[in-house]
Amino acid sequence: MYEHLATLLSAGHHTTAFFGCYMAYLLASHLPEVQRKVKDEVKAVLGNRTDMQPEDGKKMTYTANVMKETLRLYTVIPFVNRTSVKDVKLRGSDVVISGGTTCLVPLCLMIRDGVDRGRHHVRFVDAEGHVQEG
Repeated sequence: MYEHLATLLSAGHHTTAFFGCYMAYLLASHLPEVQRKVKDEVKAVLGNRTDMQPEDGKKMTYTANVMKETLRLYTVIPFVNRTSVKDVKLRGSDVVISGGTTCLVPLCLMIRDGVDRGRHHVRFVDAEGHVQEG
């Protein structure tokens, strides 16, 4: 988790703000029990301290999973570009992408369920490895 925070902070304040807003949104709107677990874990690790040390982040496994899920759903990189190495026919259509064509792949669509793209599929993994969906 410390490495994630260090990367986000060094990448710029817009990236950090973007990530923080979406993590707060997910915690507040989807799973109140997840918000409680994150708060409890932070309190358990930090106690009465207000500063976080690198070793503290390694102890916050549940919070790290929430951070990873936030980045999965709301990636700070909107798309990646990929170049097809051969002709590819898109499934369910007559569209063919020719070999050598550079395509922009929207990451926000890749992580959504293909059947129900309108709903955010939030999955948090608890400390025991159980998946909680919301």
